[in-house]
Amino acid sequence: MGYSLAIDTGGTHTDLVLVATEGEHVWAIKVPTTPTAPLQGILNGIARITMLAGIDPVEIDELVYGTTIVTNMLVQQESVALGLITTRGFRDVLEIGRAYRTGNIYDIQMERRPPLVERALRLEVDERVNFRGEVLTSLDEAGCRAVVRSLRARGSNSIAVSLLHSYINPEHELRVRDIIAEEHPTAHVSLSSEVNPVFREYERTSTTVVNAYVMPRMVDHLDEFTERMNERGVTSRLYTMQANGGRASFIMARKQPVNITNSGPVAGVIAGSHIARLAGFRNVITLDMGGTSCDVGLIENGEPKFALESEVAGYPVQIKTVDLRIVGAGGGSIAWIDQGGGLRVGPQSAGADPGPVCYGKGGRQPTVTDAHVVTGRIDPHYFLGGDVHLDVESARAAIEEQIARPLKMDVLEAALGIIRVANAVMIRGIKLITVERGLDPRDFALMAFGGAGPLHAAQLAEELEIPVVIVPRFPGNTSALGLAISDVQHDNVMTRIQNIKDTRIDEMEGVFLQLEAQADLQLEQEDIAADRRRLIRSCDMRYFGQAYELGVPVDETLTSQDSLLRLSSAFHALHRRTYGHAMEGDPVEVVNYRVTATGLKDKPELWVQPDQDVRASARKGRREVFFEPGCLLADVYERRRLTAGDTLQGPVIIEQLGSTTILQPGQVARMDGYGNLIMTIVERETTNS
Repeated sequence: MGYSLAIDTGGTHTDLVLVATEGEHVWAIKVPTTPTAPLQGILNGIARITMLAGIDPVEIDELVYGTTIVTNMLVQQESVALGLITTRGFRDVLEIGRAYRTGNIYDIQMERRPPLVERALRLEVDERVNFRGEVLTSLDEAGCRAVVRSLRARGSNSIAVSLLHSYINPEHELRVRDIIAEEHPTAHVSLSSEVNPVFREYERTSTTVVNAYVMPRMVDHLDEFTERMNERGVTSRLYTMQANGGRASFIMARKQPVNITNSGPVAGVIAGSHIARLAGFRNVITLDMGGTSCDVGLIENGEPKFALESEVAGYPVQIKTVDLRIVGAGGGSIAWIDQGGGLRVGPQSAGADPGPVCYGKGGRQPTVTDAHVVTGRIDPHYFLGGDVHLDVESARAAIEEQIARPLKMDVLEAALGIIRVANAVMIRGIKLITVERGLDPRDFALMAFGGAGPLHAAQLAEELEIPVVIVPRFPGNTSALGLAISDVQHDNVMTRIQNIKDTRIDEMEGVFLQLEAQADLQLEQEDIAADRRRLIRSCDMRYFGQAYELGVPVDETLTSQDSLLRLSSAFHALHRRTYGHAMEGDPVEVVNYRVTATGLKDKPELWVQPDQDVRASARKGRREVFFEPGCLLADVYERRRLTAGDTLQGPVIIEQLGSTTILQPGQVARMDGYGNLIMTIVERETTNS
């Protein structure tokens, strides 16, 4: 029997899931993240989970790793001697951007994040290619060599190359790379024609620069990770999670680390989609609340929603990504009082070190976790399964001194206020991904996971009138489970802007065949067997004059003009569903051709076999918990001892390793056959099942 190990390193905790590739065995643990030495926390977790499963690390067949290094580097603005080579006249593309204020166009006080490349290291070369790919001015190779030597002299060890219209003709960028190899052979190089071969100069350059910015650190980290795993006997193939919801081998990830943005949160949505499908729900809002932030995703008609462009720490990244809204509300989010005397929560977080006050590691500012401990929702003697004992009195004192006393409130009311404010932040995040898109949250189920998600889910669902909450079997490890069940996936794209009426069918088919050959080679390099490969075509299309496109599936080989008519009809229909109208008489453009390459991986069986021997001992006792009506006695249950069909009536506290679930007074929860808690919040008909 072989095993698949998934590791999700978050800001506060590192989650591990071990899955037997044959059978139904799943092990899940949570260990503290070690921020100053991230690999140490991972190694600690591997030692614990292999001991728990009774296996040797050499038995691990594959390891999938989710990391926040890319995002953290951008957020923290780590110093990198990064260079940019661009076409003469385009040195300031990153500075100019789109020349508008994001968020609020009237905000004259807005401060944009500075470009990742300082102006002195943004250098130009003489060359020019037009939008058809025709060379108007040949590359000045002597001038290019001088530019590279200048960057080398200034200490740039990573260079981004983004030349005008190189997405359609990469000839000059490829030659620049050759010159860099001759003049500065130790430099990391990122070409826009490889990282993001799509039109729109600013977004393409920004994506390439982000890739170059994180590449040296990411390559070193993946190399060190590989070395340390080999030392521990883990010699299996190593993968990392990508923003598109699929995994890629370390070999591929080293070339394009920009694809690894938000890999942990993305994995949570992938797991949520799989779990929802098994449980019989097609429309689900995922709520992943960890120690630092809360990530909200959307599953519609059984599939996660994707975006073709996003921002990471304020920088545009033009890659396919699972669509997420990240809000600053986590278990470690700090509660504070603003200048107007209002109670606020986040976005600042206590993180893993020092962490919340109750951790007893030097934290002085009260957090959401401290509020849960003070209100009795978290058992201070059963945190992380009893591995960590929490200091209730210190948490109470911090809330009293910094929140309750200034607001002239009782300490329990202040703690409940912290929870309410955190809920309000998450409700805004949920509305951003539903109401702002014309979707009614009441038509969805809410799937709550992460260490803190199940603590808040019931109240969030009540306020939004969401009828059902799903809490997965391993809520504290759901994102890690998403890593374990993810498929290998690579996205290939090519820009060719043409009116569909002027497009030759053989040319369109030729572009798709070129992309499919590239995709098939990627899967071959990933050692995916031919019968496990899937290639999916799509086109980005728009009406002439529109600024942005819609992705339209291409479900057939293009053989005749009838194929183009069907493609146009599909675009009109999608436009009508998305925007409420279609302009069927207007000219339609094909902008980008896409082929997604997927290498299918077997998914573990999550069915939980009933264990009648432990059923009678599921109830642990009762304790006093502060709810909205006041202090109530709540029954406390051990989740791992509940079996399929068990039904609980709130108020109830359900405890397990890595997470605690709250069932509000009057609410009902039942355990399904996959170990999910299905909580009924509002009595109304739902279309999910």
